[in-house]
Amino acid sequence: MIWLTSKKSPEAPRFSGGQPKITGNFVNGKAEGTWTWWYENGSRMTEGTFVEGKRNGIWNTWYETGIKKSESQYTNDRLNGTFKQWYSNGNLKQEGVYRDDKREGIFVYYDTNARKVQQREFSNGVLIE
Repeated sequence: MIWLTSKKSPEAPRFSGGQPKITGNFVNGKAEGTWTWWYENGSRMTEGTFVEGKRNGIWNTWYETGIKKSESQYTNDRLNGTFKQWYSNGNLKQEGVYRDDKREGIFVYYDTNARKVQQREFSNGVLIE
């Protein structure tokens, strides 16, 4: 269990109750494998995978209640693929696609009752009016 910096530590930072704030490992000085950030109540805050120190694959975040907050996909530390975000009540807030850290294509936005309220189109991160 290691803190996410270039400095290695034998022990993860902990909350006052002793629970770890972060769990993960370094290989050859770089973050590697699954890393998890925790809330003090013991529920997950963020979880994702590192490959040679870069975010890769699906990364998830949660509200402290355990309800999923967001899901995004990374390739070599850049957003690439589907992105979804939810309200704290569990209803979808927005969804779309990223390419090289930029919004691409249609993004759909919803109100807290899951009703579609807006749709926007992006090209290379720029809103198409």
